[in-house]
Amino acid sequence: MKVFRNGKVFVQLKDLKYLFEYGGYIIPQSVYKKALKRTLDMTDEDKNEFIMFDDPKEVELFREIKYIIDLDQFKDMSDKEINDFLLSSKSKLEVLKAKADFTDKYFEKVRLRSKYRAEVNRLVGINDARLYNHGKLGVNVPETVTVKRKKLSIFGRRNG
Repeated sequence: MKVFRNGKVFVQLKDLKYLFEYGGYIIPQSVYKKALKRTLDMTDEDKNEFIMFDDPKEVELFREIKYIIDLDQFKDMSDKEINDFLLSSKSKLEVLKAKADFTDKYFEKVRLRSKYRAEVNRLVGINDARLYNHGKLGVNVPETVTVKRKKLSIFGRRNG
């Protein structure tokens, strides 16, 4: 997840690790300097911690990256809206996987698998946003994001 506040962006360690491993973007050296060691030493306990980036180039980079979700886009969505979003994205995943499995072209297969992994990362982030909305994700979001707490529903219906 990422959160934009006052010209800064805060990005979770687990998303930074994904960015460093799978890339797809030209990453400024300053991002590596601020975050690479932390992602290499990351544990399950600190994977949800945020690192702040305030350089305009860094902030712009994270605005462009679509596979790291912006919490503000999902913080006020109902469970039904999030579930509908996840279901439509699941269809996209199935199409990407099928295309990757059936192409004979090596570089096309690599490209499609990379898109598939990016989409999975995005879906995990969306699910984390839903858990955060319900107070079920142990995350301290920087410079507080106000969320109306909802009761968690497995079936996508609001329980309160």
